[in-house]
Amino acid sequence: LEGTVDWTEVFSAAKRLNFWAVYWRLCLAKFKATAWKICIFSNYCRRSPTRWCLSEFCLPVVERERCSKVVHPFRVTCIRQLSTSQTLFTMYREYRDLRESGMMCEANSLLQQVETEHLLKMRTTNLLSVDRLTSRMEMDPSEQFFLFAEVTGIVRIAQMRTGEKNMTIIAEWVPRCVIPRTKITCLRWHPWDHSLFTSVGTDGRLHAWSAATMVPVQETELGYKLKYHSICNNPASEPLIAAAYSDRAGIAIVDLRDNIPCFRMAIGEIGISSFVEWSPREKDRLLTMSPTGVYVWDMRSFRVPVKKLVPPDDRSKLRGMKISSDGQHLFTLQGSNRFGLWHLPLMIFVQSTPSQEFSSVIDKTVEFDMFSLVQCDENYAFIPVYDLVHLMCLRTGNIPVHLHGPISGVDQCIYRRISQQLIICGIDSRPCLCTVPTDLDDLRQTPPPQPAPVIDDDF
Repeated sequence: LEGTVDWTEVFSAAKRLNFWAVYWRLCLAKFKATAWKICIFSNYCRRSPTRWCLSEFCLPVVERERCSKVVHPFRVTCIRQLSTSQTLFTMYREYRDLRESGMMCEANSLLQQVETEHLLKMRTTNLLSVDRLTSRMEMDPSEQFFLFAEVTGIVRIAQMRTGEKNMTIIAEWVPRCVIPRTKITCLRWHPWDHSLFTSVGTDGRLHAWSAATMVPVQETELGYKLKYHSICNNPASEPLIAAAYSDRAGIAIVDLRDNIPCFRMAIGEIGISSFVEWSPREKDRLLTMSPTGVYVWDMRSFRVPVKKLVPPDDRSKLRGMKISSDGQHLFTLQGSNRFGLWHLPLMIFVQSTPSQEFSSVIDKTVEFDMFSLVQCDENYAFIPVYDLVHLMCLRTGNIPVHLHGPISGVDQCIYRRISQQLIICGIDSRPCLCTVPTDLDDLRQTPPPQPAPVIDDDF
C-alpha cells in the first residue's frame, strides 16, 4: 500500500496532538508498509490500553475501499476526535506511557496541553520515603502515625507531622524468611489501645502486634486466606474482630481475650465478603459487603443477618463500602460507577449519584475515603480508579478534580483532614502524597436531598 496513504497528513495530525507514541508507530508502519504490517498495526491500535481510534476522512474513497478489502475488518485511518471523558482518560494513559518510556519532554508537553485545554485542577504529587512496594496502609486516629505492609512481609510504622510532606520511619519488623505468594492484606489500629494493631494476610493468620516492640504478641489461625478485618469499637463489650476470607464464604469472629475463633457467620448464605465494618453508632451491628448487597447483622439476635441493603436503581456488583465517622450514613460504590447513599440507623436508601467521568466500569474492589470541608456529614468522596483518583461531590454528581500520581493500579486512599492531604497507594506499588485543592465552593450549590424510604428484601 506504499503511496496510497497520505502519510504527511497522518504525521502532522499525530504531531499536532502530541501523540508521540503513535507517531513513532506510524513511522514504523510507513517504513514497512505492507498489507500485513498495516493489519497488525491496526489490530495493535485497537487492542492497546490507550484505545487510539482512527477515522477514515484522510483517505480517498477509492483507496478507502481498497484498504477496507485488504485490512478487513480493521481499517487504516487517522485519529478522530473522541468525547471529552474518553479523551482525558486516553491522554492520561499516554502521559504515563511517555513518562515510563523516558520521553519526559513529550510527556510534559502532553500534560501542559491537558491543563491548558481541559482546565483540570492538577495538584503536585511526590513519592513518600517508604521506598518499597506497599501492599496495604493504615492511619491512626491522630492522623500522624501510619502502618505500611510491604510485599516482602516487612511491617513499618511511619510518622508524618502536621504540615509536612514526607514521612519518617520510626519502627519496622523484618520477617526471618519471606514466604512466596504471602502478603498482608489489611492493617488496623486498635480502636482504644493505640499501642496495639492487628493484621491479616494470605497465610490465614490474624496477628496482634505491639507498636512499641514491633513484635507479634498474639496469633490466631483461621485456616484460609484472609482479605479484610475490622475491630469492634466498644470498650465495654467483648473486643471482637470480624475477618473476611478472600475466596471462601462467611465471616470469622475472633475474641482477642481468648485468642481463638468464636464462631463463623453464614458460611453458605452470603457468599464471599469483600469488606466488613462495625458500626460506630450501634456497637452490636456489623455490616458485610458482598457483590450482591450489604448485609446488616445484629450480634445479639442469633447472629443472622437482619437486613440486606441493595441499591434499588442499579443491580451491578458492589465494589466498595464506607461508613461515615458518626455512623449516620453508609456509602456504597457500584461497578457501574454510581455512588449509593444510605441512612444507616433507618436502613433506607437516600440517593444515587452517577459518575460521568469513568470511561469503563470498576472491575475490582477499592477502598475509598470520605471527607467534608465543614463540620457536617461527609459529602465528598475520593475514588481510586486505575491510575487516577477522582474527587466527587455526592450532592451534585460532579468530578471536577483529577489527582494524578506516579503510580499504577491504585486501589486505596486515605485522607488527612488536618493537613488536607491525600495518601494513595495500590497493590504492589509505592505510596504517594497528593495535595488536595481547597477551591471546592462550586461543588456546594445543591442542598442535600431528604431521605426517601425504599422497600428492600427483608430476611
